Amino acid sequence: PASAVAAKAAPTAAAAAAGGDQTAAADAAALSAARGDAGEGEGRGSSAGWPWWNAATTPRPLTTELVSEVYTYGAPATKAEPFRNAARADGCFKGLRSYTEDRIGAFKEIKQVDAAAMNNYYPHALTPSVCLHWQEDSYYTPCNEAEDGHPDWPMRGAQVYEEWRLHQEDDYVDRLNHVTVDGKFVADQEPFKSARFYSILAFKSYDTTQNAASAISEKMPGWRLVGKSTAV
Repeated sequence: PASAVAAKAAPTAAAAAAGGDQTAAADAAALSAARGDAGEGEGRGSSAGWPWWNAATTPRPLTTELVSEVYTYGAPATKAEPFRNAARADGCFKGLRSYTEDRIGAFKEIKQVDAAAMNNYYPHALTPSVCLHWQEDSYYTPCNEAEDGHPDWPMRGAQVYEEWRLHQEDDYVDRLNHVTVDGKFVADQEPFKSARFYSILAFKSYDTTQNAASAISEKMPGWRLVGKSTAV
């Protein structure tokens, strides 16, 4: 995957978005064994010891914040334990991790999930997350001292299938434009509003530098492309 960085003309304002860079190969068998057959978890620090990354750790002094917000769209996970924000006591990054899911079948018992979001067995970073559905409520989980944004989602299961056709720009933009949570339209609320705005940075990372710069200039007035990299 590739990443693109754009900076606003105003001083010190910058943003980055990416489809996600996979930095290590998953040892699926070993990691799956470490996770066991646990379910979706019960928030942070469940008595059953799931998720395993919620085990008690020695508190560390907070560091200077280097990353303000993170927005991803069907990004793969990249680490055996969730990335934590060392500048916050709750370990959460502000922003939004989104992935698409279609529920089909007579009882919507079959799930098709953006394959990129579940192409390994690692958990995702600690950040708010949304499972984006089309024409029905999406599942939003905040990240704070009480909740961790469900880094273990999307979950695998007997009727959960990887679907690469859901890893398209229109799948994300259309769903973010019409997203509802608990029956309420929230597309104009944060963090969904910013996720829509930054989505072009992620998907234009697959395009040429010239086309990416042109699209950012047109759709993000006051912003310009200042860097672009590709991980092979």
